[in-house]
Amino acid sequence: MGGKDQVDSLLRELKLMRSFLKEADSRKVCNDVLRECVAEIRELTYDAEDVIETFASKVTLKKKGGISNAIKRSACFLKEGRVLHETKSKIEKITARIKELTT
Repeated sequence: MGGKDQVDSLLRELKLMRSFLKEADSRKVCNDVLRECVAEIRELTYDAEDVIETFASKVTLKKKGGISNAIKRSACFLKEGRVLHETKSKIEKITARIKELTT
């Protein structure tokens, strides 16, 4: 799965986590286990938002702007490759945490 596909997948997970948190916030959670799950999902949500914002600011937004920006982008190609690799790695870690939590 490419970097963009992983970001899209993480965005879908983020929407689900936000919906869950909204529902959890509307109810009073008395169970310690559930309270811990809610806290973990909230932390995962923050991590996912950070990764998505980083991806958007460092890669996606730089792809606009015509010829002059294309020249600048070619000079930064290696840097973008590193950013994509780091983003994919972070997404994989978040996804693993999500799977661990849901099992």
